This record gives sequence, structure tokens and C-alpha cells, in this order.
Amino acid sequence: MIQDPEFDIFTGLDKDQYKEFRQLVIDMVLCTDMSLHFQQIKNMKSMIAMPEKNTVVVPQSQIGFIDFIVEPSFQVLGDMIERIVSPKTNPADGSPEDETKADAKVPEKSEPPNVPRPWVNCFKENKEAWATLASETKPRS
Repeated sequence: MIQDPEFDIFTGLDKDQYKEFRQLVIDMVLCTDMSLHFQQIKNMKSMIAMPEKNTVVVPQSQIGFIDFIVEPSFQVLGDMIERIVSPKTNPADGSPEDETKADAKVPEKSEPPNVPRPWVNCFKENKEAWATLASETKPRS
């Protein structure tokens, strides 16, 4: 490939630079010890043990997932939607978009938009259903 001038990345290097570059590449290859890599992967996998399928209580896991992942994510989503649909309060901030809309009057203080969040009730019902199931389920051993 380096015979083709289009792909030769070494054309701009003089003889000393080429030798130094070649030696650096050789050193990098020699420093790559795959056995060490595989040992590190093995150590990481043993440190991050997966939960046992026989001892996990799925309903409690679902409740935790909803509490710590799903609800906060949807809270951010709702906040973002409100920010996107709310009108700008200061049309003269200097952006080109605002200059083209200089004639449009935006009230200085407008009420924040009331964006419905229909997922809130769904989360509540879902968590209640999982809580009921969790109270009926005992951990498998």
C-alpha cells in the first residue's frame, strides 16, 4: 500500500524521521502484551459479578430500576420539553435569530408552559403493581 503515493504516509519524512517513527511503532507493538490484556479482562469480570438469577427478587429490582433510572430520566425529559416550548424572555440577547424576530413582542415575564407529564401516573401504577408482587414474592434460594 505504501508503494501507492496516495496512501504513503511517510512521504514527508526524511531518513532519520522515518527510522525514529519505525522504531516507535516497533516499540508500541512489542509493548502490547495480549496475555496481560486477557488477564486484566478476567480480573475485571470477576470483580463485577453478575447477580445470581436464583437469588434476585425481580419485583424489587424493577422498583429500584423505576426509582433510580426511569423516573429521573423522564423528569429530565419533562424539564427539557418545558424549556423547548417556553418562549424566550429576553429577545435581545444578540443572536441572529433574535435580530430577525425583533418585531415580535415577547412578554417580559410569561408563565412557564404547563406541559402534561402523563407518565407520572403510569409510574405510580407500575410501582404499586410491582410492590404488590414484591410483597407476595420471596427470594429464591
